[in-house]
Amino acid sequence: MEFTWFPQNDDLQAQIKSRDEMTELIRFANDYYTLEKRSDTVVLNVLRFGQITGWHDPHQQFCFYYYLDSPGANDIVAQRGRFANWNKPTIRSFLRRIRGN
Repeated sequence: MEFTWFPQNDDLQAQIKSRDEMTELIRFANDYYTLEKRSDTVVLNVLRFGQITGWHDPHQQFCFYYYLDSPGANDIVAQRGRFANWNKPTIRSFLRRIRGN
């Protein structure tokens, strides 16, 4: 099994306007989060929910993420894109992963 490290990028907190909202999300994430810059907004990823096809490509997006600068874009935040990137190679990779290979 390979592990991938993701920097927390706490330096991006200085760009957030809504500190209370970010504090609540970090508490929800139980401190397992990263911040990243996507285009012109800062995104908080909750690591506890994993990544979309992360076993196949460890650089995929996380399932649960929240746009901190665009709250209107967060109407439905539960596991966005959960089945994105599924195809024959990822399904085969998933089955190999289940078998422990």
